Amino acid sequence: MLKSKRSVLSPERNEILSQPGTTYIISCYRDEYFCNDHLDNHCARGFFSLYLQAVYGIFFAKKLNLPYFVDFGNLIYCYSDKEKFNNNQNFWEYYFEQKPIDSQAHLVLNLRYENYPLKIWNRKFIKELHELAVADIKPKKELAELINNIKKQFEGLRILGIHIRKTDHHLEAAPVNDHVYFNLVNKQIHSFDKLFIATDDDAILQSFKERYPEKAICNPFIRSSGGVSLHRHMVVENRYVLGQQALLDCYTLSCCTKVILGPSNLSYCVLLLNPEIVYQLAESWEEKFKRQKTLIVFLLNKWGIRKW
Repeated sequence: MLKSKRSVLSPERNEILSQPGTTYIISCYRDEYFCNDHLDNHCARGFFSLYLQAVYGIFFAKKLNLPYFVDFGNLIYCYSDKEKFNNNQNFWEYYFEQKPIDSQAHLVLNLRYENYPLKIWNRKFIKELHELAVADIKPKKELAELINNIKKQFEGLRILGIHIRKTDHHLEAAPVNDHVYFNLVNKQIHSFDKLFIATDDDAILQSFKERYPEKAICNPFIRSSGGVSLHRHMVVENRYVLGQQALLDCYTLSCCTKVILGPSNLSYCVLLLNPEIVYQLAESWEEKFKRQKTLIVFLLNKWGIRKW
């Protein structure tokens, strides 16, 4: 892999990307994104890890005025459902509009340092990502109609949203005790008409319903009753619906008045969809340190002081 600062392209990489007719390909391949299942032609990454990579990839391409194409069809992803979509394995196109690649285009694959899906908790940067990249991502008709229905249902209501990522997430991020979430909700629930709960874990959902029976609401989605993440739980046959439900939970949270978020990709993408939303973070000291360290390194790199 060519090494460079994220903020400055190497001359070699710039020459490759400057060739006439270049189209920037956003994809997961080999072990470029620390995904080690590719020998079996599979990618086990979650939906919002890939979504965030696509956002950063679009952001990168548009800054260079390059056409881009999101290709999550080169492998079997957790959301691939080619039988449902006329042999199209690119799951990105199940949910979002995308122009086809020009047959004469010079295709250049993305590199990790250009669009690795990091979470940079900086409001200015998030707004920039939203304006230049997320606003360019257009949901397809079926998804757009479902999103509009959610917006209509939430009109005129003050809704506190909360996202709690459970199952296998403790392998990636140090978890916080459930009581941290309950305490945050208890302090402010009286100011809201409803409490919207987005979670992959049925047990924590039931706990919230028992504590706030008159205010707790949720989307009627598939959830896990054990430690296996939903996207790796291949018992769920309809892979398209699995991705659709993850997206709709994220969009629903973005329609709330205020949200309580954790250190997950879905939580971060709520801010990308609505960069003005008021939010609180529920995180361990370990994750707080990692978040602040990542932000400092990002800023130092942006100022050209160090490499990523």
